[in-house]
Amino acid sequence: MKRAELVKKLSLLMNVTRKEADLYVVAFLGSIMENLNVDDRVVFNGFGAFKIKKHKAWIARNKITGELMQIPVRHKISFHPGKELRERVNTIEIHKTVAEININHGQNSNNVLSISAG
Repeated sequence: MKRAELVKKLSLLMNVTRKEADLYVVAFLGSIMENLNVDDRVVFNGFGAFKIKKHKAWIARNKITGELMQIPVRHKISFHPGKELRERVNTIEIHKTVAEININHGQNSNNVLSISAG
């Protein structure tokens, strides 16, 4: 899903204009970025956590010239999905797999929706 699709979906769900929905998306993403700079971690229970991993500075060698170079400290953002998100994604994968099996065997894929994963 792209940003424009998210904005469109939010505008329909919240019964607001696309411009207002875009402001909500901008505010939400801005809050995440701002809090990552302050706390190094943003957690949404059930969805997941954004974390900043710090990589130490090190000395590397330029393969072409053989010159030693100082690589500065770097920060990388990582995302760890929460339990609820992992379970939902795995359930979707099970349904997709069952749908593919049914389609490959010539069965009607409409029956897939009645199959439960657990």
